[in-house]
Parts: sequence; structure tokens; C-alpha cells
Amino acid sequence: MSDLRVDGAYVERDGAIMYLPSPNVLDLVGTAALWIKPSYFPEMAGKPRAVFTFDTLKRRSDDRFWQIMNGLWFFASADAPAFAPSPNEGVGPRYAQGHWRPASMACGYSTYGREGGGVGQLTDTLNHQAHSHGSRTDLLRHHGWTHVTYMWNTVDRQVQLWINGEPAPNMAMIRVDTPDPIEVGDYLTPGNLIRLGEPSRTTEMTQEDIVDNQVVSRNWAADATIDEFFLWKGNQLERGQEIFASGRYHCPQSLETVFTSRNLVFPVSSRALPSPSDVIPPGNQESPIGPAVSASPLATRILAAAWTWYPESVSWTGQPQIKDAFSETELTVFVEMRLIHNGVERPEIFTDSGGSAVPDLIVDPADSFRYRLLVRLQNASPQTILLATPVIDDVTLYVSSSSEYLAYEVVETSL
Repeated sequence: MSDLRVDGAYVERDGAIMYLPSPNVLDLVGTAALWIKPSYFPEMAGKPRAVFTFDTLKRRSDDRFWQIMNGLWFFASADAPAFAPSPNEGVGPRYAQGHWRPASMACGYSTYGREGGGVGQLTDTLNHQAHSHGSRTDLLRHHGWTHVTYMWNTVDRQVQLWINGEPAPNMAMIRVDTPDPIEVGDYLTPGNLIRLGEPSRTTEMTQEDIVDNQVVSRNWAADATIDEFFLWKGNQLERGQEIFASGRYHCPQSLETVFTSRNLVFPVSSRALPSPSDVIPPGNQESPIGPAVSASPLATRILAAAWTWYPESVSWTGQPQIKDAFSETELTVFVEMRLIHNGVERPEIFTDSGGSAVPDLIVDPADSFRYRLLVRLQNASPQTILLATPVIDDVTLYVSSSSEYLAYEVVETSL
């Protein structure tokens, strides 16, 4: 199963993407892969977040229930003041009460048995901006893409989590009691749903669902953009690695990207002229006085262009930059704009630093007119992996539809 979207689906509370489970994609050994871009700051988050879950309830012999859960979650970092050492970053986790490593991800599944059980793993801290060692690489960051591949094996009681094409660093195993084997049918129970970005339904059970009369309500929405979700049967970690290696955004062989706008139509209006006069001018017995000026043509003059540019970072000289996750180097980004008049690209080039002046460019109503943006990555390579989302927005063309008069000549006057 796969779900490919243009730039992902933003998931917030009550906005999860949900799918019906199928034996074609769900098994006792399976793999899920997705891209995620948090809209929150992981280093300042205060609540857990569900990324990928599916689960069901299984009735016990004593008329109680087991939670048959499987999924991937984010755990917050509210365990120390800002920029203070985290006391829990390297500790071994406990199942229910913590301590959880801050700004980390956990994956795993639960099963049934005499006391129930579960198998999971917890990553190392994935964001270090609020810690004393903020220079370490952040694998999960605000407005940056992270690729996650999660594999579960309920037969061998193992799980694995890969982040950005590699095994997650410093994983800690979570094993609760002795998890009994489960059946594929447990995942295919009617009413079970595969959820992206929202808690599973067993975290919000009603009083009728559970004998203990406990109602557990969670606002664990992902608050993130999720894209390119894949679900496979079997161990497919290598396929997840291949998706990451292709990059979140494609870097073409030419190392430049081109966007051409649609045909632009400029609003113009003709000038309102005064009505001709019935008064006969002195010395002229044949023609009345007419308008003093002629109607201006329905044309548009192109004056200048501008755009807003949101790069991943900016160098100390102010040059926009973006990071190559493959080589761990900063790439310099250049943006150019060119104008296309009647299908012909004009020689003028606009750049971040200004660029060319626009000589007398007039666009008639019947003309076609477009602009073209070119984004060039300096010192990139075909292996470049781009994880940030640079944005070029608010492209603006400054135009004029009025005539310009540089001089006037008086031909005849009379009082």
C-alpha cells in the first residue's frame, strides 16, 4: 500500500488519515515507511504525538480486554530547563512511568497473555537545540523532513527503527513481561483502522469498552505534515532506505530546478476622453473642438519584479543556503527570474542581488507573457539529499498601464 501526495497531508487534531487494514499489506512481520515534517519545535514540545498506529481490543476470559497495539510515537522533551543538560537523555526507559528520553521516537507493539506484554524500542534524543550540546546533529527538527522506517516482527519478538536511511542511534529495547504470539486476524478485526497522525482508538475507550470504567482521552495529534506513506508485508527496511536515498525533493542531473508560470493577463482599462465640443474655434468655420488627447493604448509596461525567499539557512554574508544530508555540507542557492514574452525568453535576468534593468517592455492585450524561476544549487551533486522545504513566495511584477509624457509642444492657443 502506498499514499503519495504532492507535498504531504497536514495532520492535526481530528484530522488523521485513516485506511482500512488488509491482509495484502498487514502481517505478523511488516514494515511501514513515511516522511514527516513537524510544524512544532521538537525541542520545546510538551506532549507526546502519534505518528502511525493501528490496534484493536481483544476480550479476555475474565471479560476484560487486552489492547493489541502497534505503532510509532514521538515523546516530548519537557524534562529540564532550556539549554540545561537533560537528565534522561541516556537513561534506560521503563514501560509505563518513564523515564522517557526527551525528543525521541518509540516504536513497538503489544500482545496478549496472562498479564499482557509488549516489545518496543526507544531512540536516542533526536533534537538537541534546547540541550547543552546543541551542536549535535538534529535528526528531527521544525519544518524539516525526516524519513522513518519501522519494521515489526511479532514472530521473533523484535522491532527495528531506521531514521534517515540508517538504524536509529543508541536504541533502547523495551520488553514487557513475556509477549505471547498474536495472529494476523487480530490486526484485521472489523473496526480497526490504520491511522496516520492521530492516536489509536484504544487510547480513547468509553466506559462500555473497558470494565474498569476508565476513560483515557489523548490529544496526541501529530501536528505535522506526512507524505509518501508505504506499508509492506515482511522486512522491507532496505526499501525504506532506498526512498530516503532518493531525497525528499528530487535534485536533477542539471542541479537546477525551473518553474514557469501560467500565462499572465494584466488588467487594463481605456482612458475616458471628454466629449467633442459643439463650439466652433475662432478662425475655423468647419470643425468643432475635439478632445485634447487621444485614447491611450490597452497595453502594460513591465517595470520590475520581486519575490520572497525562505531558505533553510543563511550564511554570514547573507547568502541563502540549504543543507545536503548526503555530504553534510551547506549548498549555496541562487534564484534567477527571466521573462518570456510571446514565447521568447528575454535576455534580462533578475537575481537576489538585483540583476538587469528592464528596457521598454510593453505587453499588448493579445500577447502572451510568463515568468520563469530558476533555482540553482552550487557545489551539489546527483547524490544530494534535500530534506528542508525552501519556499519562494509572493512573486510580484510591478507594471504600469498609463502613458508617459516626457515633453509637450503648444501648437496654437487663443484666449
